[in-house]
Amino acid sequence: MAARALARLGIYWLAEPLPRSDRKGMKELKQATSLRIAGGEITRELYAIRDLLEERVFDVFHPDTALYGGSTSVW
Repeated sequence: MAARALARLGIYWLAEPLPRSDRKGMKELKQATSLRIAGGEITRELYAIRDLLEERVFDVFHPDTALYGGSTSVW
């Protein structure tokens, strides 16, 4: 698996290594490697942001607040 090889090289995280819609795959990858899985950068819909957070799909969640209206709009 490429993620394990990258972890051995000291890579800290992978940003959206799978298609954005593949939540199940992201969670499986997160469990299969020591690399942190990052994502959420181009997520625009508030419900999708909420779902990603609730499902703990990513280790590092970094949405672009300019795309979804600001961080206070999620809560």
